[in-house]
Amino acid sequence: MSVEDAQKAVDRLKLDLTVFAFETKQSDEKDGTILEQDVKAGDTVKRGSQINVVIAGKGDNTSEMVKIPSVIGKTKSSAKSTLESAGFSVTFEYGDYNDSVAADVVTAQSPSAKKQAAKGSTVTVTLSPGQKPITVPNVVGASQSHAESALAGAGLKYTYADSQYSDTVPAGSVISQTKSGETVAAGTTITLTLSKGKQEISTNVSKGISYSGEGTVVKAEYKLVGKSGTVYDKGSYENTSSFTVSGIMKEATGSIVVTWTVQTGETDEAGNPATVTLDPVTYSVP
Repeated sequence: MSVEDAQKAVDRLKLDLTVFAFETKQSDEKDGTILEQDVKAGDTVKRGSQINVVIAGKGDNTSEMVKIPSVIGKTKSSAKSTLESAGFSVTFEYGDYNDSVAADVVTAQSPSAKKQAAKGSTVTVTLSPGQKPITVPNVVGASQSHAESALAGAGLKYTYADSQYSDTVPAGSVISQTKSGETVAAGTTITLTLSKGKQEISTNVSKGISYSGEGTVVKAEYKLVGKSGTVYDKGSYENTSSFTVSGIMKEATGSIVVTWTVQTGETDEAGNPATVTLDPVTYSVP
């Protein structure tokens, strides 16, 4: 049996033992085959002990044994420096995501600290990859309570920018957010902007209207219309070529549409004064 096979055998039994080849001897056996061991079959040893073995190889070479320093909790660069200074080679691997240990900090090592190992042998160091990255959920359009719950549930923090008016998002719901769909670390703060709903607008209108065309005004019909098409006021005047339209619109801009009816100075077949209704005229307001 080789050292590798022996180590696998004790690992399967979860004995927490380390099989270490500290010497090689010439033998007819295949190189790497275990020839002797310092712990005999059936002996009792403490958990975490090291079993030293002699393997078949080229000549009676005895490796210098060195105590392995602990690098648990050290950064990657510090662990590498510590182990190499003690005479070991180092390989690194990453373990599972860890909420309590920062990225590139050592969480485990094999062989474990304080055991003896041959100078020049390899120590495998396990590093934390840090916290699991989080994809920021999209909460635009959600209510404030739902947005807060979704972000907190994902492991994120939140703060608020100044609220803004919106014609499409109800008051109290999210208009916009930062980092939507991005991958971030746990605890990252997301900035939310809430809607104040539609802005209430009140525009006072008072505009003088005059007719300057040909003929005598018989009637003037008017409508005060907002940009949205809402009619806020309408009415008519007779026998006057100038008047004032006043009213209040719930929007910023609009227009006054006036239809003039005038006498042309001619008469109809019955001898009455002829009248004509002109095309509507639009006056912008305010």
